[in-house]
Amino acid sequence: MKKCVIYQPIGLGDILWIQPIVDKYLSEGYEVHFPVSELYYEMVSSSIKKDNLIWHLDTTDYPMREYIGSPHSTKIGEDICLPIFYMNYLIPRCPVMISKYYSTNTPIVNWHSSVNLIRNYQKEEKVFDLYNIDKTKPFAFVNKMFGTPPTYKIRKDISVNFNGQIIEPNYDLDVSNGIRLFDWIGILEQAAEIHTVETSFCYLIDKYASSTNLNMYEKRTESENNTYYGLTALVYRNKNWIYRN
Repeated sequence: MKKCVIYQPIGLGDILWIQPIVDKYLSEGYEVHFPVSELYYEMVSSSIKKDNLIWHLDTTDYPMREYIGSPHSTKIGEDICLPIFYMNYLIPRCPVMISKYYSTNTPIVNWHSSVNLIRNYQKEEKVFDLYNIDKTKPFAFVNKMFGTPPTYKIRKDISVNFNGQIIEPNYDLDVSNGIRLFDWIGILEQAAEIHTVETSFCYLIDKYASSTNLNMYEKRTESENNTYYGLTALVYRNKNWIYRN
C-alpha cells in the first residue's frame, strides 16, 4: 500500500484541525503514518482510531523519516511525506492553520466530522472528583494557560465574575494524577460558562460544549500587544463563541 507521512508532531489543536487532511489521504488509498510527540502519543493513539492510520512516537522509526526536517513535500514513487508542521514558512502571509490546508490542496471544511474521539468516561469522572465539582450546581470552566507543556504561559489578566464554582485546570495536578486533556471533555460538556485563552482546549470546547456562553481570549500574556487574527470562523465552528481581546 502506498504511504503518506504527515508530520505535525506537536500542537494538539493542530493535530485535531488537520484530521480532514488525514481523511483525504486515507480516502485516496494511502496508509497514513502520523508521528507525534511523546506528550500526545498515548492520548491520540488510544482516542483517534481510523483504518490505515498509524500513529508513531516521533523519536522512533517510521517510513520516510529521513525526509523530515525539510519544509518541502517529498514524493518517492507513490509514497509522499508532508511536513505540514513547516508549511506556514513556505507560504508568505498565510495564517498558520490555513497554510496546512492550502499546502495540501485540501478544502477547508468543518473538522468536527473527522474527529470522533474514543472517550475514557472513567477518567472523565476522575477529573470531576479531583477538582471536587458538584454536578448538581452550575460551574464555570476558566483556562488561562497556553503553549505546549511544560513551557506553557499564563495570561493572568482574565477576570471572570460567576456566581458559583470556578474550575481552573492545573497542569501539574493533572500530570500527577494521570489526567490528559481529552479527559476534560465531560467537564467541558457540562460547564455553564466557559472562558479560555485560545489554545487546544478550544477545539474540544468547539465540538463538545453545550453552553451558549463561550468566551475565547487572545493567546498572549497581559504585557503583550493585541494580536487577534480574523480567521476564527474558518477554524472554530461553534456559533456560541464570543471573541475577546
